[in-house]
Amino acid sequence: MTKPLGPWIFTLSLAFPCQSLAESGPESAESGLAVILFLCFIGLIIVGQLLPGIKLFFAMIKGLFRKSSHHVNSLHNK
Repeated sequence: MTKPLGPWIFTLSLAFPCQSLAESGPESAESGLAVILFLCFIGLIIVGQLLPGIKLFFAMIKGLFRKSSHHVNSLHNK
């Protein structure tokens, strides 16, 4: 009696496509224009969020080390 080929075919179909997908040819080694534009767009978003964050950070540091004034305009102190 012969063994069924089903398990062997299933095993080979799982093993070989993974290896062929890992190979890269010279046509896939170069990034396309869309990839470069997308990365530039993401970079602009990061820089656009970083600049106001740095500005707020330095304003916070400036506020922490500024001398406090005791001048209070309130109706409760009169």
